[in-house]
Amino acid sequence: MESINVSEVFQAIYDSKINVTLTWFLNGGFYFIIGDTSNGIRAKGLLWDFGEGVEWMIAQVAKRSSEFLETAKAKGWIE
Repeated sequence: MESINVSEVFQAIYDSKINVTLTWFLNGGFYFIIGDTSNGIRAKGLLWDFGEGVEWMIAQVAKRSSEFLETAKAKGWIE
């Protein structure tokens, strides 16, 4: 997979009206949440590599948003 522009990923998720939270801790990994407490948590993941976390986030959001899925395919983020 080619290098992914994380800024474009986050903008595409935002444009698809999907809520995402990203938290990281020193030596504690990257904690991704898809959804929110008001509307429901759809997925959570703790990953130790940021690049893998972004790929996980892309896959999770693509399962939940056809608009994002189309964008992700067009950008080559997923097949």
